[in-house]
Amino acid sequence: MFEGKEKRIELIRELRSTHALQDAEQTMKKQEKQATLALQRQRRLHEHKVGESFRTGGKVQNQRKILGGFSENHP
Repeated sequence: MFEGKEKRIELIRELRSTHALQDAEQTMKKQEKQATLALQRQRRLHEHKVGESFRTGGKVQNQRKILGGFSENHP
């Protein structure tokens, strides 16, 4: 009877340690997911800023060409 009780206690300890490991793994996976999502947001923001600067830069260059051509033709 005492052996059965010891085995149960041993199994309970094993379950607790396994459960603790699973919790740690889940926490680590959640942190990795959050880091990945943050990197994805940063990349989208960077791509948006780069796209905006290209669009804005193109407009400025076109305006310079127009104004430059205008000032050359009209003193």
